[in-house]
Amino acid sequence: MFIDAAVKAQIAKHLREKIQSSGLPDTEFQKKFNIKSPVYFNQIKNGKYTDDYPKNDYWHALARVIGFEGTEKYWRHFDTTHYTNTQQVALRARDEKEAWILDGGTGYGKSHALDQLYKGSAKDSNIFYFRFYNESLKPVEFLRKLLKLMGVTQIKEVSVDDCSLTKCNKHLIDRLINRPNALLIIDEMEYCSTACFKELRKLIYETVKKCGILLCGCGLKGTIEKLATSKNAEKSGWKQLHSRLKYNVAVLEKIGANAQDEIQTDRWYKIVRGICKEMGIEDRQTITYICKNACDFRDLRALVSKGLEAADITKQPLTLDLLYSTINNVLPS
Repeated sequence: MFIDAAVKAQIAKHLREKIQSSGLPDTEFQKKFNIKSPVYFNQIKNGKYTDDYPKNDYWHALARVIGFEGTEKYWRHFDTTHYTNTQQVALRARDEKEAWILDGGTGYGKSHALDQLYKGSAKDSNIFYFRFYNESLKPVEFLRKLLKLMGVTQIKEVSVDDCSLTKCNKHLIDRLINRPNALLIIDEMEYCSTACFKELRKLIYETVKKCGILLCGCGLKGTIEKLATSKNAEKSGWKQLHSRLKYNVAVLEKIGANAQDEIQTDRWYKIVRGICKEMGIEDRQTITYICKNACDFRDLRALVSKGLEAADITKQPLTLDLLYSTINNVLPS
């Protein structure tokens, strides 16, 4: 990744969003992600950095630990079937004004597709996108974050940060059902605690046919099924939730190493070969290696971008030997 002024601004913005989503104080956030140099951290967070400091090595390290991907020189966006299907499920939830479940493995591109849907929508589209980062997020903090996402900072002259769980829940429901075509997207549900899930369950019950809600996560279908068969599932409300959602579940097709049969594997190989061709990779051995070793879209991007960057640096065509040396960090002799 090349660090210029625009990328620095993107990393700083991503850092602020991640701190807010984590619900952690700055010192705890730095400790959790093992971020060095509090001085540089605060400079970037507050937009007080200069052209010379921090150095690019620090920017690269920070981007890596906070999960900033950016726009890479050796990769571009592709409208894959998974990308299209993810956005279609979200829009279906909005149009039908119902709650939907989207289940798909790690690296399937769900978050990217949903983030692009959110960022690409008009300001008055009433699409709201939230990602869980922190399993220890308390229910009242969760609802406060959702309200702030919708632009609510006060409720009857009381700061949202001081409002009770009950008041936040009531106001959130009012906001959702009174905004036309509202869609609430909750991503990374594997990090959602049971306590926060209970608050989502209330939202689903109170907004039926009044707004769309999409819950997205890896293994989410199985999680809800497990809750529905747990002890006291009927009394606790999980069985009813499963009954309401079991026909509103979309599962993305398995890809890469997770493919279940030859048909899925062939489809994945076709996607990989097509992307390699679009990115200018011609060597058949290299393409075959990428097909067999890219377990998901995240792997695919890493292999392609690292290989093309190495080819650019060495001024050589991308070959299997060059790709293999690059990904295994073999230094030239």
